[in-house]
Amino acid sequence: RRSASFGSLTHVHHSELDHKHHIFMLIAECRRSLLLRLNDKSVPSDQIRELLLLDFALEQQQSVILMGVRENRSWQLTEQLMALLMSLSGHSPADSELRCLYSDFLSLGQQTAGLNWQADGSHSGEEAARESALMLKSLTERATRAVGSLTDEFQSLLHPRAKYLGEQVSAPKEVLEVFVDEVLRGTSLFGIAQCLKALEPQLREIAHLPPWQIISPGNKDPASMQGR
Repeated sequence: RRSASFGSLTHVHHSELDHKHHIFMLIAECRRSLLLRLNDKSVPSDQIRELLLLDFALEQQQSVILMGVRENRSWQLTEQLMALLMSLSGHSPADSELRCLYSDFLSLGQQTAGLNWQADGSHSGEEAARESALMLKSLTERATRAVGSLTDEFQSLLHPRAKYLGEQVSAPKEVLEVFVDEVLRGTSLFGIAQCLKALEPQLREIAHLPPWQIISPGNKDPASMQGR
């Protein structure tokens, strides 16, 4: 039986959510097969473009599902996060942080979400739920930093080019300012950001964390930092 920690946070009917999640994960499995083929050195070069276009179309379908249905269950959100991180790491096999992040989610993500479901209301059960929520929270914070870094990288790469090309055809300035943002909305980066946003308040509630993460200003003594 699912506990109140995760399973009963919402009382909405889940049949539509289950159906959409099932479709999302089927698409994720198709993308996994495509990415394995894309990273296979034996694949003929003339097939790469078609494989990339097919993967892009599947990525767009995942984005449509995420924007159309507001998933709010931790287990499903964790599965979706793992699927999207898999696609990101598959497209950036040289990025060691993405590979490590996906590996950690693969080994710990669903396990920690499952532990949160198993809390039985007792003190020991609540402590287990809190510990697993804290562990999952640490993974999501790493994912947030990775997404932010990649978003900044894409902005720095695409925005100057989009601005230059747009100016050549006299495109409105306000369109150029949001062009890259709209491009990113159709990618896995935006999907990951949505999943993280939905998970954040749930994890904070279960881990007994405050609603907001506050960074307090402080002073550091340079002398105290020497030798560290």
